[in-house]
Parts: sequence; structure tokens; C-alpha cells
Amino acid sequence: MNKETICGIKTADIKKAYFNKKMAKIFTDIQAEGDASEEELNKLNDFLTELRKSEKSFTEKVIDMFGGSIVSEEPKPPTTEELYSQLPEEDLKTWKENVANAYNTIGKIRSEVAFRSAEHKQIKNEELYDYAIVMETLKRWIGQDTVYKKQLLKKRATEIIDNTGVSRKEAEDRSEISKEYSDYKNARNEFDSVSELVLIYKKRAGRE
Repeated sequence: MNKETICGIKTADIKKAYFNKKMAKIFTDIQAEGDASEEELNKLNDFLTELRKSEKSFTEKVIDMFGGSIVSEEPKPPTTEELYSQLPEEDLKTWKENVANAYNTIGKIRSEVAFRSAEHKQIKNEELYDYAIVMETLKRWIGQDTVYKKQLLKKRATEIIDNTGVSRKEAEDRSEISKEYSDYKNARNEFDSVSELVLIYKKRAGRE
């Protein structure tokens, strides 16, 4: 019997939740624990990538329906070491385009739902559920972007230590006034916001 776990959750349970469209609860449980390492989160992303490949045709159909771009299968964001020394510029450019496509498509969905709600125009349950599935599918790119920007923030703190000789605690405090910090916090807030909206849309659609 397969007892392998990721982020403290059995892979069999993750797989079942994924295909039953119940990943929101998995993500909520992981966030509630709050102690998953970046390595474990990347492992989870890799596992979900393999699951997504098996339903790629569905993903393409739904994303096409809402005018989004089909993003390529990229298992994880570049590390800072790859960014500055190894990752080819073209690969980095492609990854950033995929992230931008995810943000843009999610933004269009949020605007559409907000506009129709403000105008008191009906949104069918199935339509709202499809919105939730698209956002949940694309949310992984925001998750990757959050990890990537956290790496850049840590690199910034390390540079402060190297250049000034201050303690890591002081370097981290100083880095909070940097662009890297605001970029990371904005990405993290967006990831949390999208996670919450997916739950709201599913509940309104009667699927949660």
C-alpha cells in the first residue's frame, strides 16, 4: 500500500482530492499547519504537475473558453542560482510569460465576476464552478512566483549581510523596505486571495 506523503498528506489522498476537485481543502490544511518547507511545496507542485498532464485536454478547453493562454508544463520556478548563472535567458523569459498569463487570466475572471455581480446579472452555477477550476489550475503559477520572489528576497538579505556585516535578523529587517519584499508580499497576498476566491466560487456554485 502506498504510504508516501507530501506536506504531511498521503499522495493517494492528494490524488483523490485533485480528481474530485477538492484540492482547496488540501491547500487549506497545508496552510493551516504552516510548517511545510519549500522543498515539500516544490515536491507537491511536481506531483500536481504529473496529475495535470492527465487532464490537459480539459484544462486547455476550459482556459480557451475564458481567453487565457495555454501555459507550458514547467515543474518549478528557477532558483536564484539558476537565474543569475545557469538558466538560459529564453527559458526565464518563457517562465515569466507563463506567470504573467496566469495573473492576466485570473484577473479577467475576477473582473468579470465582480462586474456581473455589481450589475446583478446572473452567473450560472456551472459557469462559476468553471471559473473556480480555471483559477485553481492557474494558481500554481502564482505559487511558483511567490516562491521565486521569496528566493529573491532572501538573496537581497544575504547581499545586505555581505555588504554591511550586520546580523541576519537586522538584514531581514532592512530588506523589508526593499522592492523584493513588496514584490514577495504582493505575490503572497495574491496567492491567498485567489485561494479564498476559489472556495467562495465553489460554495456559490454549490460544489463545496
